[in-house]
Amino acid sequence: MGGLDQCSEVKLGLLRQLAAVTVKAELLAAQMFNGEPINVSELCALASTTVRLSSRLGLERVPKPVETLSSYLARVYPQEPEETDEFEQEAE
Repeated sequence: MGGLDQCSEVKLGLLRQLAAVTVKAELLAAQMFNGEPINVSELCALASTTVRLSSRLGLERVPKPVETLSSYLARVYPQEPEETDEFEQEAE
């Protein structure tokens, strides 16, 4: 996208709108998480507007690489080798 000095007035306006909509959506989400009643339709409209403005600006969601559950469990809970007693080792 470049720096602000390389943005047209239209693009700057879209960026300001995106920032304002994002702040409003975050405030509504915070109210919801605090157990306060919110207008769900308004929150959905703000989310839709955010997606539309982001798309118009050429921004797209890039998913982060996610660790699989099995690799996470193996990393957090490494398996120790099973111990065999001396009798089992002699029998082999």
